[in-house]
Amino acid sequence: MKKVKQKRLVNARAGVLLAMLAGNVVVVNANAGVFDACFGGGGYKPVSEEKMAARLDKISLGPGGVCYDSALCMSVAEKALTSEEVASVRSVIRDNTPKGTTEYPPEYLELMNINDQNTYSAIGENNASPNSINLNDINESGFLNFKKNGEGYGHTAYIQVTKDGDKFLYNWNQPQLDLGMMSASTGTPVSIPGKAIRWQLTDETVQGFNKFLSGAVDKAGNATLPADFHWEFNYTPYEQVTENLAHGSNAL
Repeated sequence: MKKVKQKRLVNARAGVLLAMLAGNVVVVNANAGVFDACFGGGGYKPVSEEKMAARLDKISLGPGGVCYDSALCMSVAEKALTSEEVASVRSVIRDNTPKGTTEYPPEYLELMNINDQNTYSAIGENNASPNSINLNDINESGFLNFKKNGEGYGHTAYIQVTKDGDKFLYNWNQPQLDLGMMSASTGTPVSIPGKAIRWQLTDETVQGFNKFLSGAVDKAGNATLPADFHWEFNYTPYEQVTENLAHGSNAL
């Protein structure tokens, strides 16, 4: 979530990223549309990434779409959240965020069940450290919320767990994350124009994900910020969000 000027800058950087990736990105064609058209449906069951792309094919995030809009759009395209639930999440953010801030309000953190106990600095094998989460423990589609050290949460991505158990990360408006993933990957990312860049989470790409968490990187994977800069993230299964909404979280 960014200020207007920051959003424009990030959009511009995202455009540069796509140009850098030209020839190395599979593009899923999408017809022009209205972002609100994304919000419909329900009746979740895991689907393949191809089915997910087909559902998104005629939908566009539209001008000015921010990261959490993209993540919420992914959740409804997968039929994890309903349009009513998405409207509630968006209201929590927009009704409680002071003008000009870049951080999510406490009400959103409560809705997403974000606390120190489930905040991580890496995805590790077999929970290699107390502050990491095993990729195998991410077994349900949901949301990844990120914060910089010394700051509050301010970026959201979506993770899809397919019917076959494969995991895909959908990122929008955070090109440094894409650069980190690209620096450690020999695979091909998928661009869903106007909505997200999709990465499959594997042992290989997780290295790039962790490289991003440890600090901003350039295309070659070199650090571009001081060594003490890092990100942390929280994983919230979609069912946790629907449960909090159904039981009347204090955020509502």
